[in-house]
Amino acid sequence: MYFVIDVICAVDRPRVIQFWKKHLQTLTGCNGFVAAEFFLRQQDLRNADYDFLLLYQWRDAEACRQALWQGAMPAQVPGQQIERAYYEIAIELAKAQAADEHSSWLINPFEITVEQMPDVLDMWDKAKDHMQAKAGFQHARLLRATHANARYGLVNVAQWQSAEHFIAALDDKAYDRHKQRSLQYQLHPSLCKRLAFVSAETAAAGCVA
Repeated sequence: MYFVIDVICAVDRPRVIQFWKKHLQTLTGCNGFVAAEFFLRQQDLRNADYDFLLLYQWRDAEACRQALWQGAMPAQVPGQQIERAYYEIAIELAKAQAADEHSSWLINPFEITVEQMPDVLDMWDKAKDHMQAKAGFQHARLLRATHANARYGLVNVAQWQSAEHFIAALDDKAYDRHKQRSLQYQLHPSLCKRLAFVSAETAAAGCVA
């Protein structure tokens, strides 16, 4: 699979939400489209200066290129600043779970250098066992940029049963050593709400959410 991530800063949140929710529905007719998720930042955890994150999933790079050529993924929208890059799955934990009104997503873009990448991957690998074992953990994807010049070399998208479950796992003293190690890097974590999810599969079934 091939992924595109847009990190978005916006002046008018309600207008942005209306625009992107409408736009995402049009993707279901694109050849090679798999799914798209639209997240709204609700709680800054450390230097999260964005408002939204869009995660597009395509069958392969060629399908993504065709979508870009056809204008299916707007890169410039008035009143929005969009930081776009291309990704592939580095690590995936568990299977995605059905979301409800209490579901919360940790979105964590890692603003790191190519030289820092090996150590950050090692840090994430050591921390994942703690989080995965905690109550409320449901699914996580660590996405790695396919180009070295991407601002965010890694982006972690993790699904939790609730924000309270995640905060409890984060505040566990057993996690302190991982938290301390992460302070040497420029990370931008936040807790988010998923405002929209569309997929080719659900569209074919006539039940786009």
